[in-house]
Amino acid sequence: MIMLVHNTQYLVQSLRKIALRFFVSASRGKASLDPKLLTLNHHRGYSLVEVLVAITVLLIALVGPLTIAHSGLKRANQSKDNTLAVFLAQEGIEALVKLREDDALDASTYSNLGEVWNNMTTIASLCPVGGTNRCGVQIAEDGSVTTSSFYRCSGSNCVINEHSGARVPLKQRASGGTATAYTRELSISVDNSLARVQSEVSWGDGPSDSVVLESYIYNTYYEP
Repeated sequence: MIMLVHNTQYLVQSLRKIALRFFVSASRGKASLDPKLLTLNHHRGYSLVEVLVAITVLLIALVGPLTIAHSGLKRANQSKDNTLAVFLAQEGIEALVKLREDDALDASTYSNLGEVWNNMTTIASLCPVGGTNRCGVQIAEDGSVTTSSFYRCSGSNCVINEHSGARVPLKQRASGGTATAYTRELSISVDNSLARVQSEVSWGDGPSDSVVLESYIYNTYYEP
C-alpha cells in the first residue's frame, strides 16, 4: 500500500511537469512533446516494507548464534560452581580424616589407641546423620584441625568466607573475609569402628545448586 501511494504521487508529479512543458512549447508554436519527458525516472530507494523484511531476516540469522553463546556461558558458570562445591565438600570429609590421623600420631597421650576414636564419637553427638543438626569445621591457617574445630552450625555461621591471600582462602567461622554463596554442612554417625560422614555444599535455592558427598571412615588404629 505504501509503495502504491508513493508511485502514484510520483506519477502525478511527472505528468504535471510534462503538461507544463507541453503548454510552454505550444505557446512558442512548437506543440510537440520531447520523448525524454515521456521517460519516467524509476531510480528510487528501498521501501519501508523491504527494510522491515531485511531486518527480520537479520534478526532470525542472529538468534541462533546468540542463543548458543548464552547457553554456553550459563553451562560454564554451572560447571565452575559444581567443581568448587565438590572440592569444598571433599575438604569437609578430609578434615575428619585428618583429625583421626593426627589423633593416632598423638596416641602417646592416650592410654591406648582405642581412645583415638573417642573424638570421632564426640563430633558425631553434635550432628548425627539423619538428624536436624549440622556441623561446620573451622580449619586453621596452617591447615590443622582439632575436636574444637567442629561446631554445630546453622544459617549464617555455615557460610564459607573468602580470605584473599590466606593459605586457606575459603574458611568457615573465620572473622573477616567476604561471604560467598557457598554453605557447608557436615553430619556424622559412628557405629563401633565405622563412621559415616555426609558433607553437603549448597550455593542457591535450585535443586541442582547443591552437592552431597558421602564417605566412610574406619577406626584402623583400634586395639581390641
